[in-house]
Amino acid sequence: MNFALATVLANPAIWRGGDCAPEPAAVPSGFSALDAVLPGRGWPQAALTEVVLAREGIGEIRLTLPALVRLQAGNRDVVWIAPPHLPYAPALAAAGLDLARLLIVRCRSVADQLWAYEQALRAPECGAAFAWLGPHDDRVLRRLAVAAREGRPTPAHLMTPPWNVPCPNARNVPGSAKTCAGSTGADQSVGGAGFEPA
Repeated sequence: MNFALATVLANPAIWRGGDCAPEPAAVPSGFSALDAVLPGRGWPQAALTEVVLAREGIGEIRLTLPALVRLQAGNRDVVWIAPPHLPYAPALAAAGLDLARLLIVRCRSVADQLWAYEQALRAPECGAAFAWLGPHDDRVLRRLAVAAREGRPTPAHLMTPPWNVPCPNARNVPGSAKTCAGSTGADQSVGGAGFEPA
């Protein structure tokens, strides 16, 4: 097989019947039970992960903190676009996050949120980008998945409340993964398994 064809077929968005797509590059989450169910055995890089929340502020960020600390150790920034609540700096610092490398972006409109998130996904300094976007459709998800894939290998998380998703299992956007945070708390999310740090 020639190199150009092999390169195209190695893209995780390409599926060939009978073959499994190669595992995407990933950053270990720090939770072995979670890594066991995530593509690539961690938070996928250069891909969009949509985390569907039963409600906001239930500790969903806790699932990403070990990976964020690891990324910041490589002199990479973490960007949060439009978080719904004021992040509690002492808890983030206690978890090992370098607050000087954490950027919080507030926006006036959903269009501004989308623009800021795309810029973060393409920025070479960005180690991970999170967004809590207002109402959006699958076209927005495809656009963000493309930005995540074309940018630097950055884990991209889109935190989505359930009222923005008709049915969490109905979403199937190429280049994206889904994680559902259940109503009993974010530590009870994927597959109903409780997650403890590895």
